[in-house]
Amino acid sequence: MESALTFVLFGLAVVIIIKFGLYSAQAQTRKRLARAPRVTIAAFPEATPARIVGRVVDGERLTSPLCGRPCVFYEVIVQQRRQSSQSSGWRTIIHETRAIPFAIDDGTGHALVDPEGATLVVVKDASSHSGAFDDATPAEEGFLARHNLRSKGWLFNKKLRYREGALEIGETIAVCGVGVREPDPDGAARVTGYRDAPPTRLRLARSARSPLLISDFDDTKA
Repeated sequence: MESALTFVLFGLAVVIIIKFGLYSAQAQTRKRLARAPRVTIAAFPEATPARIVGRVVDGERLTSPLCGRPCVFYEVIVQQRRQSSQSSGWRTIIHETRAIPFAIDDGTGHALVDPEGATLVVVKDASSHSGAFDDATPAEEGFLARHNLRSKGWLFNKKLRYREGALEIGETIAVCGVGVREPDPDGAARVTGYRDAPPTRLRLARSARSPLLISDFDDTKA
């Protein structure tokens, strides 16, 4: 009996540590973003970490798997309810993220953002579930199948819950990192005279010295 109780308590402790660690990491990222000095894209200082807040510009796009939203980044988490005589809880069976380079506009200019290696914290604003008397939607079933999984067990539907977050086209987000200005290949049309300075654009990306932080939480955009 004692060994069974110890096993249950140990399992609960592991779950709490994992959840607290994940929450703590996300909270720390949001705090760092919120505390970073906010500047405009036009006035962004080179080689100095700063934060910009702008709208995701339409261009190349992804489609989020569950909701079909046009976006530049998505994160999907699928969890399954597991229950035994000794313990029960939700176990993550799929955690998928995907991102592509994108641009944001804050009214003073455009900035290109390369999300490779960035820390992204997004609001999981879409959630659903499937279970014994609630079949998975075609989108949910298709997403599971992509990972060689099914919503149905031997006799009944598995108890699953789904959460999705995305950086949608047109959404206002915060980005913090070190930016560099580079020649703008699309800016030649804006040059009106031979004395005009060559057009440049701002690019933010992760570097060995400085991380790149991206979020759509409201507290990071103030």
